[in-house]
Amino acid sequence: MQLTDKFSRNNLEMNDPLTRAIATSDTSPLTSIFCEWDVMSPPFLDTTKTVISALQDKLSVNFSAQNLSVMNAASRLAAIENKNPYHGNTHFLKVFTLSAFLGAHAYSEGRMDAHQLSLLLSSALIHDLNHDGTNNKGEQYRLENIALNAAEQPLKQASATEQDWQLIKAFVHTTDVSKDFVAPQAVSPSESVKIFSLTKHPDDLFPELRILAETGTIDVALTLEDADLGGGLLDPILSKASGMALAKEQGRDYDVSAERFFLEHICHRRMFSVSGQQLIQPHMNTVMAYFGLRDVPSDNSVAFGLK
Repeated sequence: MQLTDKFSRNNLEMNDPLTRAIATSDTSPLTSIFCEWDVMSPPFLDTTKTVISALQDKLSVNFSAQNLSVMNAASRLAAIENKNPYHGNTHFLKVFTLSAFLGAHAYSEGRMDAHQLSLLLSSALIHDLNHDGTNNKGEQYRLENIALNAAEQPLKQASATEQDWQLIKAFVHTTDVSKDFVAPQAVSPSESVKIFSLTKHPDDLFPELRILAETGTIDVALTLEDADLGGGLLDPILSKASGMALAKEQGRDYDVSAERFFLEHICHRRMFSVSGQQLIQPHMNTVMAYFGLRDVPSDNSVAFGLK
């Protein structure tokens, strides 16, 4: 079934929790859904179709045939089995779903158009494609480029334009949080986008990511980054489950200090997209309190010491 096929009306009734979450910006169903997915992954393609149909039918997002073709190709790629304990198919689906959730909110407020939303969702689906369960090993964008190299031709064959591809590439590169954490001045690609969103200073944005400023898609990129980091930030139980899965993938014992490091030095205790700040930040504050982090920055500028 293609994404353009319609589900029966029963599948799109508002009592469907996934549809209700996306249509109403209610995080409560997502928490339950993600907990269920941690136990048993749902049918991947059926779920992506439900999400796309909810956006079309409940929020009247007018995706073009080209948008749907690219998203359909990205869905098929992301559905290829990946058994990593953390960076596997369930993670791909959570990031996609949370991107749709945040993107729907941005769309409803006029901050994201249908084409940008389609590129956000396609990027979410392929951002960790063929992940090998390790890290970037000191090579910037190593894992991100593995995903992009695998996705480029299929998405272009599905009618992604060169401009589309360059934006997808920049969105995916924004999810790279790797850097030399010992070097005090080191900045990750993710951090460069976050800092630029605050300062608007061109030198703060990595050169290969400046297309985001040129096309007015900084917040779209930050939405993907928030979705990538935010799947475990809806509830302490989800956060601990994510931490345990990542520890298993990395061959180490679970340690709560790793949760605190993630919240402090990867997330900087904040969501950075507009929708992430409004919808996920309150839950993130609860998660931080659960792990003993109560000094929540008052805004994103404070998080980076810019105030």
